[in-house]
Amino acid sequence: MKKQLLAIAVLGALAAPAFAADSTVTLYGKLNMGFESFDNGVLKTTRVQDNTSYFGFKGEEDLGDGLKAWFQIENKIGTDDSNAGAFASRNSAVGLKGDFGTVLLGRWDTPFKVIKKNLDIMDGPAEQMEALMHQDQSSKLSYHTRQDNVVQYWSPNFSGFQARISYSPDEVKTDAVPGKASAKNNNRISVSGDYTLGGLNIGAAYETRKDDNAVTANGVTNYYDSNAWRVTGSYSFDDTTVGLGYVKLERDNAAGTPKLSRPAWTATVQQKFGNAKVMLAYADAKEDLDNAQNGAKMWSLEGEYALSKRSAVYGYYSAINNQAKGNYGFKNQNSATGSAPAAAGMDVKIIGVGVRHSF
Repeated sequence: MKKQLLAIAVLGALAAPAFAADSTVTLYGKLNMGFESFDNGVLKTTRVQDNTSYFGFKGEEDLGDGLKAWFQIENKIGTDDSNAGAFASRNSAVGLKGDFGTVLLGRWDTPFKVIKKNLDIMDGPAEQMEALMHQDQSSKLSYHTRQDNVVQYWSPNFSGFQARISYSPDEVKTDAVPGKASAKNNNRISVSGDYTLGGLNIGAAYETRKDDNAVTANGVTNYYDSNAWRVTGSYSFDDTTVGLGYVKLERDNAAGTPKLSRPAWTATVQQKFGNAKVMLAYADAKEDLDNAQNGAKMWSLEGEYALSKRSAVYGYYSAINNQAKGNYGFKNQNSATGSAPAAAGMDVKIIGVGVRHSF
């Protein structure tokens, strides 16, 4: 038995360098944990909180003539309570890239979602700022999407400009059922473009979803479209970066009812002081219908100190102030007690400290 184990060990040692020389696979990830107090408007809870931890594998193969095959498999980690996502739950795809740009097939953030340079700047619950901008939590309409079953194309970088487009077909589309339902074909198209010149970055994105909204009346279900568009801008000078973004979500409704239309905007500022930096962000999600009183305002303050290129400690405070019927909360976080307000119209607050390590 010992001889067999020794032989296996020797073969492994001899094979390892050859495998390593041929392999381009990289293991990477981030562990990001916070210790915080959460106030849902009625109850205060102390908790250990995962602030988006993940690990993944990625690699590529040179096929010659400037063409490369590549892949990525990324997975969510729930380091506080084993609340991990399914395997390949984050951006995961296989594709080709070359002088023509990049093509991928799999599960990936939409071009609409990724236009956010210098806007999604924080590690703690303030990451909800992006989710708040892209989600109407009254109607549940959400464009903060990592899209399944998607094909994407990314253009080359043309002197600072890059475009992206994605298409996701409805794999479970249905035919019309007379007297019961109209035909449903919920395909999705998302496009974006951004331009960088020195410290300036500007971007725009648009996404449309066919048959996204089901409305049943008198026993008949009909489907209506939705769409969203956004513009962003940021500028960095010396150790200061400022950003500004605007989003509008729209959804068709049944004849005789008003069209849902919810605008939102955000502003951010980041100031570096050597190994430390301070970040401030503000967002305002308006009502989705006239006099709906379901909007919210959010602001967040975070300070971070880098211990190395890969490790940092930080502290944060975030608050969401809901209108009388608003129900916005820190819903992108994992917690047994939940991160939503205790009831519509109540405010939610989080204060905490965190540790982040990337590898």
